[in-house]
Amino acid sequence: MSSLFGTLTDQAVVYVDTQTNQIIENFDASKIQGVKVASENKVQESIKDAAKEELVGNQQISQPKEESKSPEKVEGQSAVKAEQPEQPEKQLANNEVATGERVKATFVTLARNSELYELIKSIRRVEDRFNRKFNYDWVFLNDEPFTQEFKDLTTAIVSGKTKYGLIPKEHWSYPDFIDQNKAAESRENMKAQRIIYGESESYRHMCRFESGFFWQNPLLDEYDWYWRVEPVLSRMATNRSTARLVRFAIFALGLLACGYILSTGSSFSTGPSTAQTAANVDKAAGNVDKAAAPANEASVPAAAKPKTNENCCIKRQVEDRFNSKFHYDWVFLNDQPFSDEFKAATSAIVSGTTKYGLIPEEQWSFPDWIDKEKAALAREQMKEQKVIYGDSIPYRHMCRYESGFFWRHPLMDEYEYYWRVEPDIKIYCDIDYDIFKWMKDNNKKYSFTITLPEYKATIPTLWDTTKQFIKENPQFLNDNNLMEWISDDKGETYNGCHFWSNFEIASLDVWRSEAYRKYFDHLDKAGGFFYERWGDAPVHSIAAALFLPRDTVHFFNDVGYYHVPFHNCPVDPEVRLAKKCVCNPQEDFSWKGYSCTAKFHTINNVPRLKGWENFAD
Repeated sequence: MSSLFGTLTDQAVVYVDTQTNQIIENFDASKIQGVKVASENKVQESIKDAAKEELVGNQQISQPKEESKSPEKVEGQSAVKAEQPEQPEKQLANNEVATGERVKATFVTLARNSELYELIKSIRRVEDRFNRKFNYDWVFLNDEPFTQEFKDLTTAIVSGKTKYGLIPKEHWSYPDFIDQNKAAESRENMKAQRIIYGESESYRHMCRFESGFFWQNPLLDEYDWYWRVEPVLSRMATNRSTARLVRFAIFALGLLACGYILSTGSSFSTGPSTAQTAANVDKAAGNVDKAAAPANEASVPAAAKPKTNENCCIKRQVEDRFNSKFHYDWVFLNDQPFSDEFKAATSAIVSGTTKYGLIPEEQWSFPDWIDKEKAALAREQMKEQKVIYGDSIPYRHMCRYESGFFWRHPLMDEYEYYWRVEPDIKIYCDIDYDIFKWMKDNNKKYSFTITLPEYKATIPTLWDTTKQFIKENPQFLNDNNLMEWISDDKGETYNGCHFWSNFEIASLDVWRSEAYRKYFDHLDKAGGFFYERWGDAPVHSIAAALFLPRDTVHFFNDVGYYHVPFHNCPVDPEVRLAKKCVCNPQEDFSWKGYSCTAKFHTINNVPRLKGWENFAD
């Protein structure tokens, strides 16, 4: 029995600064090029119809890679080929129609090799929301030859055929009749007026190409309709419409100006803008595949104000990458009652059962033995020292709750394993196996994706308090522990290494054990959650390292994970292709000098992914 779980509260945000990683609250793309798209502020309307849409979508095309043919026999009827009168299309909600025949259509993307890792995120979203069910082709155009890496990664993600075309030089240059001196003067004038892309030559080449030449490329000759997709596309709503309805109408999903946001010079790369950035928009993803569910495992998000739109995007990611195939439950926890809107929106997205729990007040407040004046003084001192969340009371309540209480909630009683899911995370790779069952079958008790040292100013006495507990309870120290991972001097001091707990897939028995219960009680009575700023990550990590056999702790190197500001991206290209990962291995944090993951592999003699040394410091 397993669960995905999350605690969501109306308290202060508990994450590092995400100024450049926020969803645009009211971005409305609903009228772009005449095709209705659900914008974020309309997301609930689309979500409410999700169950109905799923049923329609699952019936639309049984063999999407082949042209549809009239069936020669329908069960219960004779195989009659008599011509039937054409029936009018049945109009459904949200621009849907009854199943129709495929049309000659393709996706079209103008991109450079340097945009690959941003582009595959856009492709992934369109594939997940729409094309996995219909398998339309994808045409990529560039003014320079595409690299083999570009072709391999895009081919791995696209469900239809991929085609790669070279833009003729005369379509991406100054025509003979242009006075280049006059053009240069114009660019300088626009630069002085601070007109966006006013000085960019490549932007002008792009606008001219998109206006008059892209449709002349020979690769588009066989198609009647197209859908233009750009690198920073974010489709918030699932589109289960048939291609016959969509007709691949000119659907330029550009977010600024002509569509492509170009830097000066000859680049297609997107750049920041006052309207939005790739990071701002890069929140939604998804796939609607269904598969048999093994039964009751569950998942959980961590403390932040329950914004319905944001949480739906995050849940959608986990559902798309994993849970749509296995249908595990979701448990949501909050220190205030969830709204009906929150319940309706999350229930529509989740493929398993959703459960909503209230956190008892005594588990999200100061316990009786805490000296509040002493705690307030500690917060003031940390504020002066500019310790992150040093002056935050809600953050301390969250850390204490995640350390000692979430697993005691009655809603968690029926589960054996859980996956902690937080807002503002990304899952980069397809998880095509039952990760909970894998944990259980392989006797894994705790798993992680990112490691790093804890900020020592937040835990000055945590290790001394831990050593005192071990001295009084030596029976709980496992003979095959991971002490050398968390201490470089045989337990004298703590080196700060910890598993980043915003991603946890673990056995609930770890926290339900006598060893951990007593350990938490010992820490709780010491008051470090309030007199200092002990985090649940070092608390969980120290406990796992000391109380569990080392071979029951597992590093997931095939999931692909992000929580601001760190990325876990499989560095082995074969893994990335096989798992259809949409991440840049150059951003992977696993083998950097500040990470503790290499140390974990060394002391456990665990093989590292092929090519890891190319991504180490």
